[in-house]
Amino acid sequence: MSLSLLHAVLGESVELFNSSLKTFDQLEQQSNDLLSHLESARQIDTHAHRRSGYISNVGPSHRVFGDPGRVGTVLHSGVMAEDEARPGHEDFRDSNFVLPTSIFASEEQREVHKSEAGNLAATIQQLPTATANAKSEEARPMAPPPHLHNSPPASAIPSSLRGKKVQIPILTRLCQRLRAGIHPRNPWKQRWDFFMSITYWYAAIVLPIVMSFETAGQEMPGASLSLYYTVTWSLDTIISLFTLRLRPRETIPDNLGDSIRYRLTTLTFYIDLITLPPYENFLPLPDISTVQPQIYTFVRMLRVIMHLSENVGASPLYARFGRAIGKALNVGPAHGRIGFFLGWLLFYLHFNACLTFFIGQLSSYTHISWKSAEWVVPQPLFVQYSWSLLMAVANSWPFTSDIQPRDPFEAWVNTIFVVVGALMTGTVTGFIQASRVELDPSGREYKELVAQASEYLENKDTDPKIRVKVRHFLWLKFRGKCFDEGILEDMNPCLREEIAEASTHAMLKSVSFLNHPDVRIRAKLAIALKEDFFTPGDTVYTIGSRDASMYLIGSGSVELLSNGKRSTRTTGDHFGEHALLDDLPRQCTVKVLSACHLYALHRRDYLEVVRLHPELGALAEHR
Repeated sequence: MSLSLLHAVLGESVELFNSSLKTFDQLEQQSNDLLSHLESARQIDTHAHRRSGYISNVGPSHRVFGDPGRVGTVLHSGVMAEDEARPGHEDFRDSNFVLPTSIFASEEQREVHKSEAGNLAATIQQLPTATANAKSEEARPMAPPPHLHNSPPASAIPSSLRGKKVQIPILTRLCQRLRAGIHPRNPWKQRWDFFMSITYWYAAIVLPIVMSFETAGQEMPGASLSLYYTVTWSLDTIISLFTLRLRPRETIPDNLGDSIRYRLTTLTFYIDLITLPPYENFLPLPDISTVQPQIYTFVRMLRVIMHLSENVGASPLYARFGRAIGKALNVGPAHGRIGFFLGWLLFYLHFNACLTFFIGQLSSYTHISWKSAEWVVPQPLFVQYSWSLLMAVANSWPFTSDIQPRDPFEAWVNTIFVVVGALMTGTVTGFIQASRVELDPSGREYKELVAQASEYLENKDTDPKIRVKVRHFLWLKFRGKCFDEGILEDMNPCLREEIAEASTHAMLKSVSFLNHPDVRIRAKLAIALKEDFFTPGDTVYTIGSRDASMYLIGSGSVELLSNGKRSTRTTGDHFGEHALLDDLPRQCTVKVLSACHLYALHRRDYLEVVRLHPELGALAEHR
């Protein structure tokens, strides 16, 4: 099943590769056609009129070379085929050009016009669309474009190709592309890298099992994929060799020559070459014939180890997947690093488990250290792997296990695994600590702030009701997230204004004398707004006080009291505009009904914006 799935994936990849080439061909053809039309339009503008000596009349019949009874068909060889005289434009609409058997009946005419035919071939080909607008004025003498001089003669074209369009094979097109190099951010190159990462993931799981367990060849599909890996990895090596080198923090890659020279000096390239051949098919090892295929499988594992991390890290598909997971789980980059590290941890344990059985294979499981584990040797593959995975965990984080190393080689391998396991334990601990710090950092700061405020109020022996009110105020202001507003100070003024205007856009548009059509003026008003938070029962201001500020209600509700009259303002409303515009004392008392998030605009800040933009003051005069 896995083999058929892998073949299906390979087939889909080949189809995707072919479709990418076809799309590239279409784009290339369209660009060439566009350039051709632009050049032809320039030529037609100067050559499509009546020319002395070779176009006697530009009209419905298209008489060519001064002969009223003969109409020519344009050829890509730069000459014209003799044809029947027909009215209209039919002679010029066929793009599948046919080579002539004779050019003109008169040898004298042929000699006179032979050189001119090649020069005007491209021009006459465009006449069906140009003659409708051509004027019958005298043509200005002008030499034809120089690129039309060297048209190939008719005899140079093989008879088998006459009248046919030549299709370039896909391999020829591929070779043409390789000459220019492959950009590392080319979409189909990224898809190929993703496909290769899937191949490497599969190889990372299968190859160690094939290398270590004798029963894998009979029980595991895909154990005989040596030829598949040779073909696929050879193609990947060629593509990598012709991929342009993109230096760090640069957007323009090196040219193809420099990129190839650089890759030829890297160790990765030579490891790729070493891991390509299927050695087990032509290079036997008689001295250790019992583990010959396993040794060669270990050689192939070098490529997997070298490329798997590189392909995963460079693929934008994996990056998108990681961002989607982080957004869905509301976690930061540290959690993504933990997931990546855990993936490598599982691969390490998998490789350790397989290597445990491989070491036993070297001694045919007859060494004294295997005496206590003899029962697992004849078991099925799943039982063998489960037991060896347990031993891998025991080697990495030591506890009592069945195998006690007696051979020096086994002892050294076990020592390496124990040291690596200890290092990985420390790494995992560090990642977990970083993840804990990164997990909702603003939420942790808010909790610390509340704890500090509560401790301070306790130390001052304040009333419990006040403590509750303070906690309510902190929740109203921060909503469980404590952010440093100072981060905006590091941004440029234009960006700060855009952020402020976006967050207060709806409120400013709801006030007629603040709703200026210029977004820059609204942005300056937004910067001038100051946030205030009030809990139920608070008084914003009292009647008769002088507080030259106007308030916009972001959320919540307030009650206005004036001479026994009551009115309520809620989210999106505003109050206090008389103090802002006319500098009058407060005409009412404002009390908070429900928790309020208010934006205050002080008269001083408002007048400063009006001074810079007098048209804003005109809105207040017509309010």
